Amino acid sequence: MLAEIVLIGGGYLFGSLPFSVALARLSGLDISQEEDLHIALWHQAGKRAAILAGAVDFFKGVIVILIGFGLGISSIAVAFSGVTTVVGQM
Repeated sequence: MLAEIVLIGGGYLFGSLPFSVALARLSGLDISQEEDLHIALWHQAGKRAAILAGAVDFFKGVIVILIGFGLGISSIAVAFSGVTTVVGQM
């Protein structure tokens, strides 16, 4: 039970890591002026930066799910951890 709670909470925290924001700042973008950082990265920082940001955001959820299945946690808790990762990313 504790492992399930840690995975769900950890998924949220892992999803909330601001990789796209850090990449945008490193690229010199003013993030307060942009509505969608992925689109801003695509147009202003280049396709490589935008693809990297999208891939990291995608794999955040995959990593949490793989950890859950690797630890033998129930499928319901793993599914919730994936959802909380996406919620954290938003």
